[in-house]
This record gives sequence, structure tokens and C-alpha cells, in this order.
Amino acid sequence: MNESKIGSRHLARIKALCALYNCEVGHTEIIDALENIIECEEYTPSTNEYADVLATGVADKSLELDELIGMNLTVDWVLERLTIIDKTILKMAVYEMKYVDDVPVAVAIDEAVEIAKKYSTDSAPKFINGVLGSISKNLI
Repeated sequence: MNESKIGSRHLARIKALCALYNCEVGHTEIIDALENIIECEEYTPSTNEYADVLATGVADKSLELDELIGMNLTVDWVLERLTIIDKTILKMAVYEMKYVDDVPVAVAIDEAVEIAKKYSTDSAPKFINGVLGSISKNLI
């Protein structure tokens, strides 16, 4: 995979995260949320296309993803306790792990952890890594 594809996918994940977050807090449809994300010059057509695929896929499979995440939380955690941003990051990664053939599981996990470092709390990356590690073992 070349560097521009990696960068493009990273930006696409961030765009999808913003759209999914806006859906959750604004109670809007995913298509409307994607259209409302301000475009930047780094968004290539492939970036926008992958963001659309990821965001709509996560929205379509939301209940299934919630169930899979919930089954892999530790005893002290329930899905409702997660912040919207952490739950959204987890859903995106699980969607990629389960439904996107050209994204290796390790890449989906690494990207989720990196996004959590930037957009969530200090404890979120370790938590997200643990949950996704558990899910990845169960998907194999």
C-alpha cells in the first residue's frame, strides 16, 4: 500500500468519525452528516469515497457492531457507559475488521488507537486497543 493511500484512508476515517459523531449527537441521517463535513484540500475523491463507505457501513451495521463490542467489554463496562467518540471509534474499527477485506486487522486496530489518541481521553487508546484485541481474537 503506498503512502498516499494510507494518508487518504486515515483522512477518510477522520471524516467518517466526524459524520458518525454528528449523526449520533444531532440525530441526523448519515448522508446529511457526510455532506455537512467541511471539505479540505487533502480530501481526494478516494478519501471521500472511503469515508462514505465506512460511515454508511457503520451506520447500517450499527446494532450488530454494538452487540459485538458489548460482548467484548470487561465485566465493569457496559456499552452505555462508553463516550460517543470512543464507541464510534470502536464501531469503525470493528466494521473494517469484519467487512473491509483490504484492511488488515492490525491496521484497523492501529488506526483506531491513533485516532483515539488525538480525539479522545488519555485512557481511551489503551481501552480501545484492549477491546479491539479481544474482538480480533473472536473474529478469527
